[in-house]
Amino acid sequence: MAVGRPPPRLCHRDTRTRHAPTAPPPPAAIMGTLGSATLAAAARVARRPAGKPAGDARDALLRLQCPDEPARLLSGGAAHLRRLSTRGVLTTGESEMYPIYRPTAKFEEPHEAEDRTFSDARLDDEAIGSANYRHCTFVDASFKGATLQDCQFLHCIFLGCYFRRTTLKNCTFTGCRFYDCQFPYVCLHTCDFQYSLFKSCQVPFSEMEDSLPRAPNLREQLCRNLAIQSADLGLSDETRRYRRLEVEAREEHLWKGITSESAWYRTHFTGFRKLRAVYQWLLSKFNRWLWGYGERLVVLLRNLLLAVVVVFPFLYWWSGDLTRDDGMGLGLWDYLYFSMVNALPVGVSSTISASSWIGYSLVVVESVFGSVTLALFAAYVFRWSLHR
Repeated sequence: MAVGRPPPRLCHRDTRTRHAPTAPPPPAAIMGTLGSATLAAAARVARRPAGKPAGDARDALLRLQCPDEPARLLSGGAAHLRRLSTRGVLTTGESEMYPIYRPTAKFEEPHEAEDRTFSDARLDDEAIGSANYRHCTFVDASFKGATLQDCQFLHCIFLGCYFRRTTLKNCTFTGCRFYDCQFPYVCLHTCDFQYSLFKSCQVPFSEMEDSLPRAPNLREQLCRNLAIQSADLGLSDETRRYRRLEVEAREEHLWKGITSESAWYRTHFTGFRKLRAVYQWLLSKFNRWLWGYGERLVVLLRNLLLAVVVVFPFLYWWSGDLTRDDGMGLGLWDYLYFSMVNALPVGVSSTISASSWIGYSLVVVESVFGSVTLALFAAYVFRWSLHR
């Protein structure tokens, strides 16, 4: 057999019809009419962990289209969805998917819109007056140095917006939500934030104090929200201030319920709920008197000094139940020494003892008071060290 070159390898030829490469569809800013299952899947895409690559959000959204629910794809929003998902902003479910299915619009006069998405708006140093936006979404909008006056925002969402040195005058934010926004050096003048929510951001207490809701229950909710966000951001002073206003608003709310100040309180605080309000109000007042809601160490030390030096020595003298082992009389310093030994666990024995049940009761009460006070002092120091 003749040895020659091996026969040529037969290559399979692809006989399928080839189409010219087409440009990818534009990034998706919104999706049209979507069903609940589609929105749930979109929410799962947006809830990707921060450490995991985001991937192609546009392709992910394209895969979510249903045959019977065609989606309208407009430009400008998938990059925001991808960026916000990696930041962890869109993490609470379908209620935060507004940037996907709200039509996009341009932020321009007459500054009035409803159910629209405004993306990458640059409004630096602009003056905006009498704006009215309802159920709108603002994504990566910059209000640096801008002045907003007599503006109304109803159930709007602000995602990653920038409010550096922004001046807000007589503006109303009703039911608005602020996610991952920045408020450095913001200036608020008689604004209203009823039913608003902040997440991964907070407004400085010095600016927000005069713009809190007048209703005590709404003021309590907003202060609690801002206190939690301040704590997450490591702002201990801001957290303490918001906590104090939260408790004061709660006490005001309970007191109005106890006294039935208005028709609303007369309707909602009846029977057992009013008794519960009385108990909660008294407990809060005691907490305030004892150690300033856990936020004021001076109050705790003042009460300890007052009880050990004044109150219990007087009660011991008034009861007349203390005696010395050697039978000698008791002086002022003896009462002070006996009170300090009982309140503080110094481990020093005393030659003074109680002789009746009244004296024994006072000794037990002072010992419990001293132990509780020292425990509260240790808790305050521990929490302070964590914030440091």
